[in-house]
Amino acid sequence: MARPKIHDDDLRRRLVDEATAIVETDGLGTLSVRSVARAASTSTTAVYSLFGSKDDLTRAVLVRALRDFTAAQREAGTEEPIEHVTAL
Repeated sequence: MARPKIHDDDLRRRLVDEATAIVETDGLGTLSVRSVARAASTSTTAVYSLFGSKDDLTRAVLVRALRDFTAAQREAGTEEPIEHVTAL
């Protein structure tokens, strides 16, 4: 059965989710367009259509990681310096 050719924001998020999972499990060096496409049940064409390149997909994973890290830092923050450092 042919895969659907729907390259939308949901697929983009799913690809970043799958790429992130691969990086978390096996490291950044193991990330490939083919493995991400396979994990998301789509084609490599979809990855290239949405990101342009493996480097751009990798960038999306790193941007998400930085956003998540920043959000976690903000959530841990308090007005008291010692409590703030302890929470971090």
